[in-house]
Amino acid sequence: VLVPPSLSERVDFLTALGTIEDGSPLDAELQEAGLSRQRFAELLSRYEYYASEGIATKEGADFLVERLRLLRDLLPGANLKKLIERNPQTLAMDMTHTLPAKMRELSVLLPNSDVVRLIETHPKILSVNVGSRVRSNLADLKGMLRVAGVVDTAVEGMVTHNPRLLTSDVRGTVAKRATRLEALRPGAIAFYAEKPASLSRILCASERALDRLAYVDAHDPVSSASVIVTVNTPGAKFEEKYPGFDAWQKALAAERAREESEETRAS
Repeated sequence: VLVPPSLSERVDFLTALGTIEDGSPLDAELQEAGLSRQRFAELLSRYEYYASEGIATKEGADFLVERLRLLRDLLPGANLKKLIERNPQTLAMDMTHTLPAKMRELSVLLPNSDVVRLIETHPKILSVNVGSRVRSNLADLKGMLRVAGVVDTAVEGMVTHNPRLLTSDVRGTVAKRATRLEALRPGAIAFYAEKPASLSRILCASERALDRLAYVDAHDPVSSASVIVTVNTPGAKFEEKYPGFDAWQKALAAERAREESEETRAS
């Protein structure tokens, strides 16, 4: 698979930023954060886009040095390079009030979780309202899975393994995945409750991935592959084993879309 070069490899952002001198405070901060100068210049450009008031380029570099220092103090041990690349908006946050408040709220919601690790795994969580959306999603997830016999501590383990659940559409998308899973494999949720990492991956899987279970039931009923193996198998490998899946799934998805459209019109 060909991977296109990153934007910082195609655009010379350093021209706008200017020279970063060897041994300067900014150079030292970048080395510690694991960011190249070119990548930093790209992130600075993106930061200026996100910032509501905007910061002059000549002031931006010094400002972001302080941003990196504050992030390192707030998130000790976190991979700042990966975190910033996955959520550049983090650089525009209020790191003296808003970010610490979000971290405290996460600690209250998930007292047995490593909040720094959770944020590093899913930086997008910093861009949503923790006190309302994350709290609501966690409560909805616990309520939905409690019906299937999953205890609250197992749910907390799930979101620790896969924090994306905390920012997903729990009442909509995740609930549909859970319903589909139970329809195809009754008791699967209760079974995988003892394996929270696996259950979290299944509930975050795409509709297409869950459709694999139905295809295997119809075309390979003697298969002994588990739910997690079937859902998590790389697409190319799965379709090599089941070459008819792609056309079958596209037809199923089209029919499902038609039925949902009709239901919407009827309501």
